[in-house]
Amino acid sequence: MKRTSKAFTLIELLIVISILAITLTLTSDILISLVRSNNKTRVKNELEQQSNFVALKIEKELRNAGNVDSSTGDSQLKFTLEDSTEITYFLAGNVLNRTVGGATNPVTSAHEPGGVFVSCSGDCFVLHGESPQRVDISLIFTPASSEGPLGTSFSGQVEVNTTVVLRNTY
Repeated sequence: MKRTSKAFTLIELLIVISILAITLTLTSDILISLVRSNNKTRVKNELEQQSNFVALKIEKELRNAGNVDSSTGDSQLKFTLEDSTEITYFLAGNVLNRTVGGATNPVTSAHEPGGVFVSCSGDCFVLHGESPQRVDISLIFTPASSEGPLGTSFSGQVEVNTTVVLRNTY
């Protein structure tokens, strides 16, 4: 009588379980790496968007300024638009604020998702020349919260260094 076996042996089951364990370990490492990379890219993109928004907003208003007050501190920029509206940008802590008509509102926030801290390595705003007047802007943006899913972190920064020439001064 011939004996036929329709079941798996213990060795075959152990080999299959070992292959599955190795495959799952490699797959999970790849997935975790992808999630970390995605989070770093997302944080960096949000940081760049915030810095570009702030720089363009200040640039647009400054180009139409009629008068820039150079007596303010190094972390404050005060100017008057052609319609006599006074605008002041100033750094309070790590938040950039904007005052128009006595009302102060934050331009950046560290408390929102994607929030940023703003700082300066030296002078934030420097006024140069008479005709034409130029304002050097130097701001550093860092993420307010660098901790993401799966313990990923991003500790980079975006530096904004630009010079704006006031149209009404030449």
